[in-house]
Amino acid sequence: MTKAVFVAAAEPYSGKSLVVLGLVNMLLRQARQVGFFKPLIDHDPAQQPDAHINTVNRYFKLPPASPSPTPLPGPRPCG
Repeated sequence: MTKAVFVAAAEPYSGKSLVVLGLVNMLLRQARQVGFFKPLIDHDPAQQPDAHINTVNRYFKLPPASPSPTPLPGPRPCG
């Protein structure tokens, strides 16, 4: 069985979030664990939380998104 489903589109405002709501709702009846991840956000989350993430969190009663991830350190010198 597939362990990951990615929803993508060539254009913004194409209904991806609506599709995700339906998929997550369906998958919750069939799978043990379902996660939601939005890798690209085009605004500063410190200013205002992403509306699509808030919609999914509220609809499925998920905990609020964690603060912005801590940046990884740069490459280490070899040797």
